[in-house]
Amino acid sequence: MRTRQKTAAILDQVAAYNINQKLIEEVRDCLVGAGYRVEVFSGVQVTVDLYRKLPSREYDVIILRVHSTSTVDLGQGRTASGAPVVLLTGEPYSSLSYPYEQTMGRVRAVKIDAGTFFGVGPDFVTASMEGTFPGTLIVVAGCESMVNKDLAKALTARGASRVVGWTNSVTLDHNDKAIASLARNLFKKGLQVLDAVQVTMNEIGKDPDSQASLVCYP
Repeated sequence: MRTRQKTAAILDQVAAYNINQKLIEEVRDCLVGAGYRVEVFSGVQVTVDLYRKLPSREYDVIILRVHSTSTVDLGQGRTASGAPVVLLTGEPYSSLSYPYEQTMGRVRAVKIDAGTFFGVGPDFVTASMEGTFPGTLIVVAGCESMVNKDLAKALTARGASRVVGWTNSVTLDHNDKAIASLARNLFKKGLQVLDAVQVTMNEIGKDPDSQASLVCYP
């Protein structure tokens, strides 16, 4: 019987306003060298509908170089932290798109320096994603992606085996160093996920500004 080739996806939403092609090529090479067929989605290709269909694409590994946040804009310059983690798309926000899911709070506008984009959170994962992850390893390389476990729990409930993310905000430079190190440890050295995360942290250390660490759930 012919075995199925392992597959991986790299979602580089940050490329909508900060391109690091060298990093993406390095991560892709690590994956290809480990026998994965790799698809890369950059910038505006990272849409609400791409997130929606991720489980049904049956990737074994998904690496998200995305802006993420648990901070909510309350208007008039006020913000509040501690909300469920939201992953940004590269899709500019429009009040006319996804009206039902906006009403239900599954997608929302997230304003950053580069503009206002659609974001999706745990409710979207639970109620709007299609299919089931086949034990997928998901790396959420974005700010506050593991500041609480709401997003990670939703992803594992939909079939992900493990979710890796940051405990606090992280600078883009430090985040990119972590992605490269983690890819080498996972796919070149062949380390198990928990060991790869620990070796990565030993190599690059905590974020110098926020002291954020990479952690794994569960």
